[in-house]
Amino acid sequence: MSFLAPTLLWGALAAGIPIALHFFYRSRYRTVPWAAMKFLLTSIEQTSRRLRFQELLLLLLRVLLLVLLAVALARPTSLATSLAGQGDAVDAVLLLDTSLSMDARAGVAGPVASNDPYQQALRQFARADGAITAFDRARAAAIAVLAGLPPHSTVQVIACADRAQILGPHTPSRLDQARVAIEGASLTHLTTDFLPGVRLAADFLRRGPSPNKELYLFSDMQRRGWEAQSAALVSALDELRQSTNIHLVHCVPARLANVSLTGITPQSTLRTGERADFAVLLRNTGQVPVRNLTVSLQLNQSESARDSQPVAEVQPGETRAVVLSVPLERPGRQVLSATVRSDDLEGDNHLDQIIQVADQVGVLLVDGTPNASDARRAASYFLQHALNPLQPGAGAGLPVTVVPADRAAPRDLEGKEACLLVNVRLEPTGGAQDSSTISDEFIRALAVFVQQQHPLVLFPGDRLDIEAYNRILFEQLRLLPYRIDKVETTTPERAWRLDRSSADRPPLDRFRVESGYASINRIESRRRLALSLPTGEEAKSLAEESRVLLRFNDGAPAIVARQRPGAGEVVLFATSVHDPAWSDLFVSPAFVPIVQVMLSHLLEGRPAQFNRIAGEPLVWAVSQDEAQLPFDLIGLTGERERVGTPQVVAGRAVLTTNRTSRAGLYHLVPADREPTDRSPLFAVEPDLRELDDLQSFRPAEIDERLGFTPLHLTAGDDGAIFSGAERARREWTMWLLAAVLLLVLVEMLFAWYCGRGW
Repeated sequence: MSFLAPTLLWGALAAGIPIALHFFYRSRYRTVPWAAMKFLLTSIEQTSRRLRFQELLLLLLRVLLLVLLAVALARPTSLATSLAGQGDAVDAVLLLDTSLSMDARAGVAGPVASNDPYQQALRQFARADGAITAFDRARAAAIAVLAGLPPHSTVQVIACADRAQILGPHTPSRLDQARVAIEGASLTHLTTDFLPGVRLAADFLRRGPSPNKELYLFSDMQRRGWEAQSAALVSALDELRQSTNIHLVHCVPARLANVSLTGITPQSTLRTGERADFAVLLRNTGQVPVRNLTVSLQLNQSESARDSQPVAEVQPGETRAVVLSVPLERPGRQVLSATVRSDDLEGDNHLDQIIQVADQVGVLLVDGTPNASDARRAASYFLQHALNPLQPGAGAGLPVTVVPADRAAPRDLEGKEACLLVNVRLEPTGGAQDSSTISDEFIRALAVFVQQQHPLVLFPGDRLDIEAYNRILFEQLRLLPYRIDKVETTTPERAWRLDRSSADRPPLDRFRVESGYASINRIESRRRLALSLPTGEEAKSLAEESRVLLRFNDGAPAIVARQRPGAGEVVLFATSVHDPAWSDLFVSPAFVPIVQVMLSHLLEGRPAQFNRIAGEPLVWAVSQDEAQLPFDLIGLTGERERVGTPQVVAGRAVLTTNRTSRAGLYHLVPADREPTDRSPLFAVEPDLRELDDLQSFRPAEIDERLGFTPLHLTAGDDGAIFSGAERARREWTMWLLAAVLLLVLVEMLFAWYCGRGW
């Protein structure tokens, strides 16, 4: 129990007044000998014992009456902290969950009650057909809480997904401005993480002037929000509850029927003048089957380049590939837009993806160990056969040019879209040139080739020289994703295996969930490159450029990639694709899909520089003519937002912005200019990690995780629970005053009864 006015407990000292009166006015007897009274002695003794007992009861009753009155005036509450009661000003923080899952349909708005702020706000947010989302319920509940705050309260509205943002008001005591901030709040396409919002709320509450604090979290309570940073979140809330009343307002919709668009994959090379097939990937992330869907694919938002197909049913957890085709009429970067209709969650029903279409796609394969007499012994043999399935048909194949390393010349890169180096040496051994060494001229041309946004793939072998790779490709040209420490070797019995569950980034992320690729986990490696993942300042500089695409079962990197701003992507395999002493990757059934998907991704499927996930930064290397100009970020609907001027990074002017909380298409252009065909165009897709497990935590599960019991509310049809009446019910004052009144009546009756005894 705690008290809102603890100083008034000193009033309990008034209980000493009846005690003092009792002893001060106690009857005094003087012994007077009288023979006649001896006959009444026995009766008097019995009567006096009864009267003393009645007086003691009356004394205790009066003491209890005064103590209860003092306790009632001190306004006790049912909570363990000193919290506000009805009429007391509070510092309140309204934390709105703006993550992707809050866009789920959550019913239909009911009739409006004139005195119910919750229902009034809900009707205000409802769509034309009356449909409402979980976010609409959250905002309506927040407005109801705002309406029930006592006068002179302060409030701060915070939007929270995997990052937190203060929405207002600028003056915390202006509750009208807070309502405007709630009404203007918008959803993002980010995933859920409550920790940033809770920390920001704690900072505001710590600075608030009132001793009475309240935190309201309006959310669908997705599992990921509690598990993303579980330990830190529990610690932050446990510290906060010592001074703050924590309310969890559940805005949970009914069981969702939801299908997500998870990717668009080309089924052949993308060249002008052809009609290309794309597999649009659907996944049912809800709890019930979804029926009667329509999937569409559109190129450059043109109705003439559009294809649609119905889908009868997708079961929960099922991934379905729908093949659609569009004509490719011109080369260059183009926008594919996939749409699915309809389900209960709109945020993941549209997906934009930028593709690269070329007049002619050519691949240069540089072989460090060619073998003219026996092609099967050449390092490039298995790669050539892995590339062949990319050919859509006879006579229309993917041009692959194979050259020995010592004959590779800069002219070989002309007209090529990608370059693959297999078991290539960068410097001659002992000063003697051999067939596995490429020339300095080719290395310089290769650096320019990558700067022109062409991809490079590196495959190791016994000819790889670690010192030269680190010095030339990592330090000088900044192509290598990470430093190479050494070549590790193990026994066949302790061979490392690939771990497909570690493939959580494009383009290999599809292998993580699809059961047809389970054979990846059986691929063994007995020799591999040990890569040095950076720490400290070097880690910060590489964080935005380098990443691990696939790991071994012991966590070591198996495939890594790096992409500098404005340049092509460089991929490094940590094991061989031709030498059985290194690995059996090249004889595995998964080898061809891995090569196909990787090369499709690098050539045209998903240029990582232009296809980003919501929340990831957009990075672009600008020309020297524009290096001093401020830039604007322009969304699909034409809204502009100033992002600043480029910063110099490693001698290049690089523009970076992380204002990508919503999915869609974005242009980066100099301020006050309009986008052109040459302006960089980025496609941002929703962060679908939110939808891996669309499960909401129930109150009992949250309590178990937190280790204490916050106040759970439900954003339902009854908005009274968010009014001041809820705050008044936390006080015991009215009940104690009623008990005082009852004791007064009992004391009066008992005093009258005791008086009759005299």
